[in-house]
Amino acid sequence: MVTGVKMCSPIMSELLLCLFLLSLDALDCKYTPRVILPATDEGYVRYEFPRPQEHIVFLHGQEDGTLYVGGQNKLFNINFKSLNQSTVIPFPLEVATGYKGRCYVTVLHRYNDSHLFVCGTDGESPQCYLMTDTWNSSEKVNPAGISPFSTTEKAPSLFVEGELYTTSRLYKEGNGKDLRRSWGVKKKVWMHDKSKKDPKYIAVTSVSRKEEPLKDKIYTFFQEKNPDTSPDADPWISRVAQVCKVDQGGSRSILHSMWTSFLKARLACGVPSENMFYNRLEEVYVLHAENWTDSRVYGVFSSAWNMTAICIYSMEEIDSVFTHSKFQGYSGVIPNPRPGTCVDNSQTLKDNVLKVAKDHPEMSDWIHPIVKAAPFMISDRRYRKIQVDRVTVPGQKPHNVLLLATESGLIHKVLEVNHSPFIIAEIHPFKSNSHIQSMILDSTTKKLYVGSHYEVVAIDLQNCEQYGDGCEQCILSRDPYCGWSNNKCTKAERGAVQHVDDGDHSQCTQIPKFEHYRSQRGNPEDQELKSIAPLSAPYFLSCSMTSHHASHSWHHNNRTIDCQFSKSDCLHLIEGMKPDLYGKYQCFAEEKGYQRLVTEYTLVPSSGTTAFSSKVQVLGSIILLVGLIL
Repeated sequence: MVTGVKMCSPIMSELLLCLFLLSLDALDCKYTPRVILPATDEGYVRYEFPRPQEHIVFLHGQEDGTLYVGGQNKLFNINFKSLNQSTVIPFPLEVATGYKGRCYVTVLHRYNDSHLFVCGTDGESPQCYLMTDTWNSSEKVNPAGISPFSTTEKAPSLFVEGELYTTSRLYKEGNGKDLRRSWGVKKKVWMHDKSKKDPKYIAVTSVSRKEEPLKDKIYTFFQEKNPDTSPDADPWISRVAQVCKVDQGGSRSILHSMWTSFLKARLACGVPSENMFYNRLEEVYVLHAENWTDSRVYGVFSSAWNMTAICIYSMEEIDSVFTHSKFQGYSGVIPNPRPGTCVDNSQTLKDNVLKVAKDHPEMSDWIHPIVKAAPFMISDRRYRKIQVDRVTVPGQKPHNVLLLATESGLIHKVLEVNHSPFIIAEIHPFKSNSHIQSMILDSTTKKLYVGSHYEVVAIDLQNCEQYGDGCEQCILSRDPYCGWSNNKCTKAERGAVQHVDDGDHSQCTQIPKFEHYRSQRGNPEDQELKSIAPLSAPYFLSCSMTSHHASHSWHHNNRTIDCQFSKSDCLHLIEGMKPDLYGKYQCFAEEKGYQRLVTEYTLVPSSGTTAFSSKVQVLGSIILLVGLIL
């Protein structure tokens, strides 16, 4: 039980954060992407919208490699295996009386093998339809409490076992924002007004128990107004709530047609020893497991001082709090069955059970991350979306990979290993700067779909050759999707060389020389460049940093020269060429004991005629020198 916790003032929080990051040595490799992967055509398939889309939502298609996208007055069925087989239809199919003409798709679910459930804003007069997935007919559905009134309202929903659970406002004026069972065969059920305080819903998920189907539950994750109104308290806190799928509401006198199993608890994410918490839940991904107790909840939290934290929770621990915690504000004897318990017929529950559920739905205990001492990851980057994949290779232990979308439109591919992050790569999905509107993972095909206003990109997470053409480079990537096999870095399968936990590349020495020669030293004949450098002229040499976890240096005449770094290059700036500065320059990268020749130049003096390329290099050197001075 947590009581009396106060937030630090913003200034004090920033100071504590700086000290905490320094104590973690947060500027070390684990918080820096190892490689930067620019937007290319290799490993990417792009679908460009006929016109920019202000708002899009994703849904997996029936077949691998297909994706439904809801946009403005349009539904797209994109086939990434054959883009010319993609189709576009208007939405809605039939224009109803009073249609406003600007209908943004906000709800997109698969109802069954043949039908989709689709809703759109229609100028803040929402419309919902049950449509065939061949898109040749539709049936109108009452949108009340199902579809948001605008695209600015975040109202997650869930279709499970033919039942639709929603969190949208019931009324345009802003009232009636509840978790409801809104549509389906079972009875409609909603929340009691006192159960929540101005909630902002983030996610809805279902957790099934194969051995105990009666205990199948729906969980919602949301922000809520903080009851603590003191100046040092964050105005928002984060919650998780449960309801039972079998819940039919209470008796006629108490909680009639309202959830009897609704309980909520606070999510803790922060550094308790420093009294520093991240209170604003922004995104959630639930990684389901075969056994529900092994399922994990990944939460992206923000703070008042513009930092982001990732906290990871056990679904078993969440259930344990709802099962065993005291009820906040209740000191009486807990009735039997315990309020919040899933029962066959909730309408027959006794009044004393229903009254506790109605008046005291909050748990006294907080729900803490698996590692309580600190978040899994803290960053000054603003992460906006998250997907998580469990990567399993035959003969290897499984690894979890987080895919985090930044506010600036980038994706960080993060390995979770021993409760610590390792940023494998920074992926640039778009060729020009764009905001990521929607992102969804296909864990079967290992494709990540990312959408902007202008396009949807399918990213192959198993595009492994981008890490280099040598065994050591492949192993150092620590990418669980990849391994060294058949003389290349490729999709990891049984027998591939991998060492995901710490990038131990010593196994590469056991591979025949011809299979990893280029990885040991590169091929100097391919990389050596001869350049003419006029005497007294400034000059610079550039060496690409393929790994930002490696230390780079220049070597000339048995002398080691430190780099002057740009964003992606190791530079050596010569302010003016002298006779003793001519000769061979080699750039080496060293990482975890593995040294690799990246490139080499041979500088020779001018014989009176300077090549055009040398003029460019000299001019570039002057510009670079001026930039460094300024």
